[in-house]
Amino acid sequence: MRPKPTHDPGDPKGPCPADLEQIADNLRHPDVIRAGLTCNADGQWALYISVQADTEVPLSDLDAGSFPVVYVAEPAELQRIRSEDGG
Repeated sequence: MRPKPTHDPGDPKGPCPADLEQIADNLRHPDVIRAGLTCNADGQWALYISVQADTEVPLSDLDAGSFPVVYVAEPAELQRIRSEDGG
């Protein structure tokens, strides 16, 4: 399966678990571009993983404990956001 192009997070049902924050902060994996925190559609806290669009997911050797993982394809080119004053 390929990662989704975007993710629309749900509203969190509570505070983010500290152990999930530690997992995101300490995650090292050769296929992961960015790791962070998000909520799935049900409001459960989840590990947010950005990978190349052609990466097969889920990553079998990625350890997120008992937390869900949301895989998203890293855009080929990051968008630039400009302020109204052009800066």
